[in-house]
Amino acid sequence: MKTYTSDTIFSIEELPSSLTIVGGGIIGVEFATIFSSLDIPVTIVELGDRLIPTEDAEAAQIVEEKLKNSGVKIFTNVSVSSVSHHSDKDDIQFTLSDHTEFSTGSLLLATGRTPDTRVVEDVSIEKENGFIKTNNKLETSLPNVYAIGDVNGKIQLAHTASAEGLIAANNASGEPLKTIDYRMVPKCVYTLPEISSVGLTEEEARNTYSNIKVQKVLYSSNGKALSSGNTEGFVKTIAEEQFGEILGVTMVGSHVTEMIGESVAFMNLEGTVEELAETIHPHPTLSEAMFEAANEWLNKGIHH
Repeated sequence: MKTYTSDTIFSIEELPSSLTIVGGGIIGVEFATIFSSLDIPVTIVELGDRLIPTEDAEAAQIVEEKLKNSGVKIFTNVSVSSVSHHSDKDDIQFTLSDHTEFSTGSLLLATGRTPDTRVVEDVSIEKENGFIKTNNKLETSLPNVYAIGDVNGKIQLAHTASAEGLIAANNASGEPLKTIDYRMVPKCVYTLPEISSVGLTEEEARNTYSNIKVQKVLYSSNGKALSSGNTEGFVKTIAEEQFGEILGVTMVGSHVTEMIGESVAFMNLEGTVEELAETIHPHPTLSEAMFEAANEWLNKGIHH
């Protein structure tokens, strides 16, 4: 019986004959993309009502449909009732909460991360839900002791940890205080197509603000996307309607993880949709989709 976690490193010699992934979050769909592209039968079991619940619903739907079209079987709104393995059989037997039964060659658990805090087991340090609690300086309850990365439970991404490390080092050295605005952390999902986002999703913005406007531009209207044959996806700009302050951007499509940095910069500088629309973008590029979305938001779109 082969059971893996998301930290497992696979070699070509030990690729599974079939794989069931428990967890339909970012890690789960990324691994599903990898293994299905290798023609390995993949099944995803997700407790929630859709895959990648932390991302924009429309973006997640595109990725889900692409996975299904590549042969991935997806079960949502279900949990795993039982997992069994008989010594005389190679396969693992699954029973789900809706009584669905199937077998698989290997199991990958992608249900989240647990912080490794063994280094402070014998130290009196404040924790919250198992994570080391920090203040806005990233300092723990112990003076001059800082915690960054997955152990503090903020945003469990490598680039978040890197940014936190720089800020913690700055604050520990006595330099003027620096903090991190977690709203400005870009998120990337390495699927086919990719998803990238920063700030609020459309759903979050509508639940928070009463006066927002959302504009979506399809990749299929972008010259570079058309010429490269990668027309799946869109760029969605979410902004406050009165002043045009950008509250969030979601992208799904080819190379969007390379493009999200521009949106992060605009939001860090409290940029507006109008300023983005006035920023000249090179042609032909995929980044023009951001330019077009901003102009369309202002009802000044030329190509849409």
